[in-house]
Amino acid sequence: MRELTKKVQKNELKPLSFADQKLQGLKRRCSNRRRESYILAVEKKWEVYAFNRSNEDLMNNLLKTLSYKIKVIAKYWEKNWKKKRLSALEFESAFYEAAFKLCDEYEWSSEFYFYETLLVVFKRRATDLTRRVKTRRGQFESSILPLIEQSAEFLPNDVDIELEVLNRDLVFQILNDEALTIQEKKLLQEIYNNPDASYKDWAEAIGLKHHQQVIRMLQRIKRKISHVFL
Repeated sequence: MRELTKKVQKNELKPLSFADQKLQGLKRRCSNRRRESYILAVEKKWEVYAFNRSNEDLMNNLLKTLSYKIKVIAKYWEKNWKKKRLSALEFESAFYEAAFKLCDEYEWSSEFYFYETLLVVFKRRATDLTRRVKTRRGQFESSILPLIEQSAEFLPNDVDIELEVLNRDLVFQILNDEALTIQEKKLLQEIYNNPDASYKDWAEAIGLKHHQQVIRMLQRIKRKISHVFL
């Protein structure tokens, strides 16, 4: 009996693995079981992607799981900033860009789970967006011009670019079109952020092996988004 007690005590003193410590931390922070299950489900999908980062479908699967939450959070920010003409689409665009980036920057050894980290990043990105609106509204209005100009080659021929550039919501409507895949949106976002880059640069930025893949992708995008300009 004494030996059995010693064995139990020895097992109780066994240090927890990092995974167990991380899970215990989540349970302390999160009292909602459904939310906890969602966080763990997202983490599992990130882990699957992390083992095969070249697989676009795995990233799409992860971001699809996040899409509903992104829309909800974007709507929340829109309510507070609608008077400043910041739409949910603008917040969604910023959140998707942040999610893309975190997919590759997040490390499993972090104390917090991927989704928990992402929420913090979303708040920072939303704050940055609202700060730019307050302090640099004129520059923000003109910042959509590069994407429109770079997109000219794959937009329908009868589109009047000079008129369309006046519609600042056009860019965000394109970037959030449901007909586009995650990688197609990522390409457009890359064009938006780096309009002077080459096809090769854009290909490398979104994980493609050859610049010809960018050209083919832009041709697909042209077909998919033609309804935006009807």
